Amino acid sequence: KRNRESIYRSDGYLDDRGDEPQMLSRKGGQKAEFLASVKGYVRVYRFGASALSSYRLIKRDPNSDVQDMLDLAQQQNIELAFLISPVHARHLALIKALGQWERFENWKRQLAFMVGEPKTNGQCVLRDFTTINEITSEAVPPEESKVAMKWWRESSHASSAAGWKMLDVIQSGISSIENYVDCLTPSGIDAILARERQALIEWENRNPADLAEIQNLANNGL
Repeated sequence: KRNRESIYRSDGYLDDRGDEPQMLSRKGGQKAEFLASVKGYVRVYRFGASALSSYRLIKRDPNSDVQDMLDLAQQQNIELAFLISPVHARHLALIKALGQWERFENWKRQLAFMVGEPKTNGQCVLRDFTTINEITSEAVPPEESKVAMKWWRESSHASSAAGWKMLDVIQSGISSIENYVDCLTPSGIDAILARERQALIEWENRNPADLAEIQNLANNGL
């Protein structure tokens, strides 16, 4: 059981370093966290949202919530910024292995057209962090390892260190990491999707063992 006081700071931010020893002491270490996450998503992608215990919370089309926020922002003259949070490259490979890649791309395309082009000041409205880069490609340690990853908790949840890195980029508009974030727009979405599709193929070619494990879990991971 986690001690919540040791995780949440007084300003409300999550500091996940406090429970690293507990995570690493479990059988399989952080690799086990990655595998458990993958198995959970296999159930979701195979059987739909009803496979989640929280299904009652996500029955509504999430895009309708985005439209509601856009409508309210326009009415109240509020400047919005949306982001798609990062996932590990292994998770992107899982989406592809489960035959959901086209659906994933179409969702991004729909969001890009809903949100529209950048504002007149050039500020990006929709930032996509699900790119292939040195953070999303961080090597997952073997099961016997007692060393925590820098950027990840498991394949779909980045660490607080990655969260701070994202905030830096959002606030400054500058990133020292190649291909760290894309600005999704109606005019540029297709070129970006094609580039990221190729980037995933190249990651798969560089990481055949990871790919084989993900494909096996996609087929037999329940």
